[in-house]
Amino acid sequence: MPPDTVTVQVLDATSAIAHFNRGNVRDRLGQQELALQIRLGTAFLAVRGYTAPETEQAFRRALVLSQQLGERQQTFPAQHGLFQYYYAQGRHAMARAIAEQLLQLARASAAPADRVVAHRAMGAVLAAQGELREARWHVEQSLALYTPGEHEALILHYGLDFQVFDLSLLALVLWCLGLPDQARQRNAEALRVARALGHPFSQGQALNFAVMVQQCSGDVPQTRVRAEALIAVATEHGFPLWLAAGQVFRSWALAAQGQDDSTTQLQQAIANYQAMGLRFALPYGLALLTSLYRCTGQPEVGLATLTEALDLVETHGEYMWQAELFRLKGELLLVLAVAASDEAERCFQQALAIARVQHARSWELRAATSLARLWQQQGQRDAARALLVPIYAWFTEGLDTSDLQEAKALISTLDG
Repeated sequence: MPPDTVTVQVLDATSAIAHFNRGNVRDRLGQQELALQIRLGTAFLAVRGYTAPETEQAFRRALVLSQQLGERQQTFPAQHGLFQYYYAQGRHAMARAIAEQLLQLARASAAPADRVVAHRAMGAVLAAQGELREARWHVEQSLALYTPGEHEALILHYGLDFQVFDLSLLALVLWCLGLPDQARQRNAEALRVARALGHPFSQGQALNFAVMVQQCSGDVPQTRVRAEALIAVATEHGFPLWLAAGQVFRSWALAAQGQDDSTTQLQQAIANYQAMGLRFALPYGLALLTSLYRCTGQPEVGLATLTEALDLVETHGEYMWQAELFRLKGELLLVLAVAASDEAERCFQQALAIARVQHARSWELRAATSLARLWQQQGQRDAARALLVPIYAWFTEGLDTSDLQEAKALISTLDG
């Protein structure tokens, strides 16, 4: 089998840079080295991973060279490479600072492509930090500025297609905002574009977000299908990030379908993800593991896992998942002891408050359903109904999803 394209790029760029160093002609050939460092960093993103030291070294060297040479246009891919490095590590304060720098550079630039890149970066970090409406605005700006055909060339500088990424990220944001049908439509569009491009790494990007949206929507069969497709792409082309992510979701889907050793598989998959230095969406992965511990009668282990996840949220500022983590904590407390109902209620109320601040209607619905069920068990049927009915009525799409079906069923018992 011939070597993968990105692997060839790594070897070619590394060889060329070594040649420049041996000849001690780096100053004279600075522009060539700059281009090669960006090419090398982009290739390392795919074959070594976002958090590999080689990835950071290549982009940091490119940034230094671009500033020394006054190559303003090359500053963008160098800065963006560092953005991805910090973003994947969950270092969102640093990633946001770089995204703000990119926006400043883009405002002073006449190139629409720079604004595509900058708005995409800001949208990604804002979504992670739970600022969902603002994230949606930036991602939609990036999409509006993207011109197919003209901006597909950005793949060479950035290693991914921005239309695919924007559509994929927008899908997850829309799901959180309570628009699951629109989320699934964006996922389908991202997958279609990625397949048409024939760019495997972008296809992995689209599949990764598609599987997240399917899991959040409670579609177990499609979660497994997308996860296995993601694993296949990652295995064929040697993408460690997408392989780790696919294994996490496949393990969860197998557990939901009743496979006995799936909890162990999910534990290992998350360990593999962490071993790569990846922290983005790790709280979400731990939430999936927690849900399995609850189903398998291990609430104490689940609470310990949730504590780890909540600590990660505070450490890295990745608040997108925070409401769901508090809701799960409340559910586990109820499994442990009936006497824990007061503490569980506080967790549900906290989840509701966080979701409302973030305008995260989907997380709000889940928290309201958990709290309404608790109040029903305590004989507070009117309060439960007054809480849940307005939230459920807000939704005008996604009525076939498991969360909305569960809420509807609970409301029917409260009406009875």
